Amino acid sequence: MHMKANTLIPSSHPNPGAAKLHLVRFLPLLILAVSLIITHQLWQDARQNAMQYLQADFDSRVHEAAIRTERRMAAYEQVLRGARGLFAASVSVERDEFTPMPVRCVSKKTIRVFGVLALR
Repeated sequence: MHMKANTLIPSSHPNPGAAKLHLVRFLPLLILAVSLIITHQLWQDARQNAMQYLQADFDSRVHEAAIRTERRMAAYEQVLRGARGLFAASVSVERDEFTPMPVRCVSKKTIRVFGVLALR
């Protein structure tokens, strides 16, 4: 039995055709992996931008609510100061004296917005 020397001893030079075949086989997987990484990064950026927008919108609404609450409390304080002044200035306060009091204490806009006329 005679064997060729090439079959028993591995070649020190790899077959260039096998390397190309190996690269061609894994190239789609490499492209898929790179595409998924890029897609994930873009998704994270979009998600972060959306969260920043929502946080800014929330902060703005909280600030507006705080301002409205402060204004409403200021209007109520004004009504209470007027009532305190009415009671301090009178010996006896009757219903007909008290009823128009909130109207004298605050502006018509404040009455309409904050419902001060409900005190009647």
